[in-house]
Amino acid sequence: MKFFDLTSRPPDVAQTKYLQQSIRSELTRRLSPGAQILLDGDENFHVVNERYTNYQRPSFIAGIKVAAEDDVVEVVNYARARRIPFMARTGGHSLTTSPRRIQDGLVIDMRGLNSVRYDVAKQQMTIGGGVTTGEFANATFSRGMEVIVGPCPCTGVMGISLGAGIGRLQGKYGYLNDNMVAIRLLLANGTIITASEDENKDIFWAVRGAGHNFGIALEATFQVYPQENNGEHYVVDFEFELDRLEELFRMVNDVSSPMPKELAIFVIGRKRGATGGVSGRLNMTSAELTIVLQLKPTINVNLVYSGPRVDAQP
Repeated sequence: MKFFDLTSRPPDVAQTKYLQQSIRSELTRRLSPGAQILLDGDENFHVVNERYTNYQRPSFIAGIKVAAEDDVVEVVNYARARRIPFMARTGGHSLTTSPRRIQDGLVIDMRGLNSVRYDVAKQQMTIGGGVTTGEFANATFSRGMEVIVGPCPCTGVMGISLGAGIGRLQGKYGYLNDNMVAIRLLLANGTIITASEDENKDIFWAVRGAGHNFGIALEATFQVYPQENNGEHYVVDFEFELDRLEELFRMVNDVSSPMPKELAIFVIGRKRGATGGVSGRLNMTSAELTIVLQLKPTINVNLVYSGPRVDAQP
């Protein structure tokens, strides 16, 4: 018979604590004064550890809020030398399950790299690796310009663009990675390269679609375009029960053959239909919960038109 001592801590806890303190002590000397190291257990660790979903998520023993590109280089070189797994994040929205393979690793919070530069002559915008889609959209809008971005303002621009970058303006401008002019990447060996149509062409081709596999995006330049209608878009939402499904898709196919480039159609299935915001609350009353449970699945259609106002009229 084998007995377990339930009063003692697991042996890896002390090792983890020692590693955490080593990380803080050793990295502090290598990072810029504006960088910050947060350990799992610190009061503000959630700032670097938050994710859109906890399903199949990675785990981290420390997070580094970088303040300069050299900080990212130092963290990568340190983690590689110490054989500690690591990953970079901006918005924490990754929905893939592959990051779950990173356990007890380092997370590099890129939000400190949030610079935005606009080249008026070329109509190009260069942004840091920590810029979110909301910040990017506001920066282009304030200059009378636009480009395709995703619908969620808190995702990282680099994350969505390296995976394609779909959105309501893709009929006019293509995917966001179609508008990428150049990108600066930190490779796993600690070197920084620029990829574009003029240099490292193979990486530039590969990064626009499978870009998450080639390095950490420190900065990228995108082509942007003059706004139509002062940036105003026209939106209509519909909700249908499932008995209209075939009729609905026949209609969508008719509209999309061919579909105006200014029109975007998103078709979304919902397990339960619209509730006036009731289902989003955690403190529902029993009466409200009864209403939600009685709701039927629906198909929701979102139409966005980005052309002239006169053509948007029904």
